[in-house]
Amino acid sequence: MTVEHLLLAIVDTPKVREVLKSCGADTPKLKTELKQFIDQTTPRLPPGEDRDIALRNRDIVGKLMNPVQLAEAQRLARDWQPRQAE
Repeated sequence: MTVEHLLLAIVDTPKVREVLKSCGADTPKLKTELKQFIDQTTPRLPPGEDRDIALRNRDIVGKLMNPVQLAEAQRLARDWQPRQAE
């Protein structure tokens, strides 16, 4: 998980949205760009020990999130689509 993953998970929370808006951010554009960046730069792990470690780390990070952040992260994971082959 990267900073981009965390920002994407919290970008729709009211306080974060308020802070971003006060900085002049375009949150819909930010979300789109974050999703594109994550999709293009996040390597995928094949089944095996490394994947098991990643899943354990995911669970550790999930315990650090509040319910709103966790729900958003889960929604993003469900909605994720792999890149199309070029």
